[in-house]
Amino acid sequence: MPVDGTSSRLGSPVTMLREYRIALPDESRGRLLAAELVDRGHRWVRLRPVYLPHLDLANPFFGEPGFSRPELEGWWHVTSVVDELVPDDDMEDHQLECEEVAVAAVARRHQGFCDGGSMADRETLLRHLDLRGLLHDQTQEQAYRRRAAIARSFPARRVVPPPLVAAAAPVEGGLPPLLDTVRVAASRLHADGTATPVTDWWLTGEPEHYEDDQELLSGLFDAVLHQGTCSPHTAEQVPLLAGIVGHDQVAAPYRAFLLFLLAEAGTVGRRLAARDADRRSALGLGFGQNAEETTAQNAVAAVAPALLRRWPEECEAVRCGLAFLAAGFPDSARAAGVIEPIAEMAAACAERHRAAMMRLAHALASADGEALRARYSEAIAGTPVRLTGIPSPVAPATAAGLHILHLMLESETDLILQAGA
Repeated sequence: MPVDGTSSRLGSPVTMLREYRIALPDESRGRLLAAELVDRGHRWVRLRPVYLPHLDLANPFFGEPGFSRPELEGWWHVTSVVDELVPDDDMEDHQLECEEVAVAAVARRHQGFCDGGSMADRETLLRHLDLRGLLHDQTQEQAYRRRAAIARSFPARRVVPPPLVAAAAPVEGGLPPLLDTVRVAASRLHADGTATPVTDWWLTGEPEHYEDDQELLSGLFDAVLHQGTCSPHTAEQVPLLAGIVGHDQVAAPYRAFLLFLLAEAGTVGRRLAARDADRRSALGLGFGQNAEETTAQNAVAAVAPALLRRWPEECEAVRCGLAFLAAGFPDSARAAGVIEPIAEMAAACAERHRAAMMRLAHALASADGEALRARYSEAIAGTPVRLTGIPSPVAPATAAGLHILHLMLESETDLILQAGA
C-alpha cells in the first residue's frame, strides 16, 4: 500500500489482478508496446519469444505443428499486470473493461493483437508470475499514480436499463410436450428420406432423459452449437429445427428461441470472424469461414425463405427471431418480403433497446452499408452491450453488425424463454 495516502484518496486496491498477453510480429515492436504499457501504469512488463511446443525439443509435441500455433513462429509476447485503485466494485469492472479495450487498440497500432491473458486474486497471480524476460518494473506507488491518471481519461460508466421482454403469445392449454413435437418433425425427415443418424436419434428412447421442455431446448442448443461454435453435425440439425419452428403446436416462446438458434447457426462463421478480427488481421488470415461454418450457413439459407414468410402470423417475440434470420440472409429477406415489416416494427418500438435492435436488423437485412454504419453506432452507444463485446474496427462491417445484433437479441431471448417457462 502506498505510504503517501494515495490509496485512501482514490479508493481500494482491486480484488483481482489482470495479466495481459499481447502478440507482436517482432522484438522491436514488442519493446515499443512494452514502453506504452509502462506509461499506462502496467507492472512487471516482460518480453520474450512466443513459446511454440512444436519447436521445443523437450516438449512431447516437438515437430507436431498441429498441436502448436505455427502461424506465430518468429512472434513475440509482451505480458504485463494491471494493479490499480478503484472507488467501488462497479468501477472495478468498468475500469477493467476500458483498459482491455485500450490495450487492444495499442496492440493494433503495433500490428499485434491481444493473445489471451489471465485474471486471478492478488496472492495467486503474484505467486505464479513468470518474470522471465522482465523489461520494466515500477513500484506500486508509481503504478497507482499512473493508473489513476489513465482512469480519469476513461468514458463515464453507462447506466443502460435492461431490455424489456418482447410480448409472446401465451402458451395455450393442451399443447403436447415439446419432445412429442420434435419427434413429429424427425419422423417427417425420416419419411421423406432426408433424415440423418443425428436427427433419427430423436426417435429413440434416449431423449426421454430430458426432464422438461427447458432442458430439451438446452440439449438442442448444445447439439447445434456446442459452446457457441460449429461442428460437423450443425448443418444436419437445421432441417429438424426448421420443422419444429413450422409446427403449429409449438409455443411462441419456444419458436422464438429456436429461430434465434437457427440464425445463430447460420451466422456463426461471420460472427466469430468479427470477434477474432484483430488476430486475423495481424496474421493476414482473412475473414473467411471454415467448411463446417459454410455448410451450416448454406443449410440455414435453404430453410430461411419459408420461415421468414411466417412473419404475418407470428407474435412480436417470434418476429425478433425472424428479424435476426433476415439480417443474416438478406436475399431470403427480400424474397419473403419482410424488409419493410422489420422497419415498421422498429418504428413501433417504444423501448429504446428493442428499437435500436430492430433498426440494426433492418439495416443488415437491407444490405444498406450507409444505414448499417449509423445503426451500428446507435446500437453500441445506447444498449446493454459490454465494451469488450464491441468488435474491433478492423472487423468487416456486416460481421460486426451481426455480432452486435446477436448480443442484443441474446438478452431478449433469455427473457422470452423465461416468460414461456
